[in-house]
Amino acid sequence: MPIPNRRSEYAQEALMRHKDRETMDKIVKIIEEYRMERSEIPSIGQIAEKVHMSRSTVYYYLRDM
Repeated sequence: MPIPNRRSEYAQEALMRHKDRETMDKIVKIIEEYRMERSEIPSIGQIAEKVHMSRSTVYYYLRDM
């Protein structure tokens, strides 16, 4: 019998449904542009500043991508 994941697939899908697709796309664009300019990825705080969200909200978006 397989060991269940930390979250079931259903729970992961439910979390993703509540995430705004436009915001997810903005976060990805910010990361890609920053990486191209500086050859490193931005911190969660830097991303949060650009999308006008809290660091914890950005963290949850990143975690669920």
